[in-house]
Amino acid sequence: MWVPDLVRRRLDERESRCMRGVTLGDAGEAHGGCRVPVGEAHGECRVPVGEALGECRVPVGEALGECRVPVGEALGECRVPVGEALGECRVPVGEALGECRVPVGEALGECRVPVGEALVPVGEALGECRVPVGEALGECRVPVGEALGECRVPVGEALGECRVPVGEALGECRVPVGEAVGECRVPVGEALGECRVPVGEALGECRVPVGEALGECRVPVGEALGECRVPVGEALGECRVPVGEALGECRVPVGEALGECRVPVGEALGECRVPVGVGQSSLNDSTRVERELVLVKIPASVTSGQVFLLSSPVKT
Repeated sequence: MWVPDLVRRRLDERESRCMRGVTLGDAGEAHGGCRVPVGEAHGECRVPVGEALGECRVPVGEALGECRVPVGEALGECRVPVGEALGECRVPVGEALGECRVPVGEALGECRVPVGEALVPVGEALGECRVPVGEALGECRVPVGEALGECRVPVGEALGECRVPVGEALGECRVPVGEAVGECRVPVGEALGECRVPVGEALGECRVPVGEALGECRVPVGEALGECRVPVGEALGECRVPVGEALGECRVPVGEALGECRVPVGEALGECRVPVGVGQSSLNDSTRVERELVLVKIPASVTSGQVFLLSSPVKT
């Protein structure tokens, strides 16, 4: 089998620890203390494609058993299969940095994958993988653009505990690209501070999922002002949602108010909750309010079968 000049030169010069005691035969096989098949890696053989640095072991074709393979150069303690990542192997596509583990195709188990220099799974982020599309900085797990702080980013979907910002991840925000799943928090544009971001701008302590608000996520439709929390579609769980702008401490869902949400259809004023079109059937039988606008605290909803108490209703 033909051996590239670079490999032959490196083998002859014995610059790699892996290649100590290696002698090349006419067929291109390495014999001695280190075993290097040119074609496939069998058993415990170690084969560098370019250069083997440090403690890495490299099969040329596939990574079998406990072999470790860098495509370009293997740096540090990384282990790299060329094709797929099997078992505990770690694989960088370009360079392997630090202690990351990288499969070329999919990220399996605890492996972490760089596309260029970053730690990135190519397809989906599974388990505890951390994925920057661009570069991986520090121990940070990376967003699509740049990874700042402690954010973690899956390329495709956010699964499990991964956190993904669409643009840039700033501070401790967590952002899924498509939907917000579990405890993820999602800014559409940028994630600011410890804030979790609305569709437009994220102000104060708001948290925003892109599609639906699931779990504890909070989402404003336009701008989130103060401490309001706003889901885009429906308000689920403890979310609070203003339709237009959220003023004061009011909470407003866009569609229906579920759970503990309070909903004005038009505007939320002060600490008052104002349903614009609530019928008498939704109020307590002992209370009669003839006008649409009621300046009282109403845990408003059009949920069928529920009766709400009004304290000191004021007719306007």
